Amino acid sequence: MPMLLLQTVFILAVVVAVIYFLLRFVGRRSQSFFGRAGIRTLGGCSLGPQKSLQIVQIGSALYIVGVGENVTLLRCIEEQEEVEGLLETLESRSASSAISGTMPVKVWMGRLLKREGKQREEELAASFQMKMEEARRRRESMQQELFMDREKEEDR
Repeated sequence: MPMLLLQTVFILAVVVAVIYFLLRFVGRRSQSFFGRAGIRTLGGCSLGPQKSLQIVQIGSALYIVGVGENVTLLRCIEEQEEVEGLLETLESRSASSAISGTMPVKVWMGRLLKREGKQREEELAASFQMKMEEARRRRESMQQELFMDREKEEDR
């Protein structure tokens, strides 16, 4: 009985390994079969209904695009060292979790966004300050116009 269970587990492991490698082989071959050898979708993560972030490799560059009603380029990564490092990270994480392909992409996107986080926060703060200053000026202008209109009415 224990020998039969051991054989079953071993055969199941072999079947799963064959399916895994077959899917990887077919996935790589289908890209060149359909004429998309230069373009490769590395993955993406959903941001809401009909909205997602996608990572696309075209040639040696990586592109992060936002997909919704429109497709918007968010970032282009062309530095070879950064591209290679991110590809290695993505492939090692996807190999460790072969069943779930979205988790490594989320981790990868997190790493990318952390690198630019500080700069974007500073830009956002500066933009916010400019908008607040503009709103304050408009409010003061409107108050002056209102007081001028009241003074004119009182003078009449």
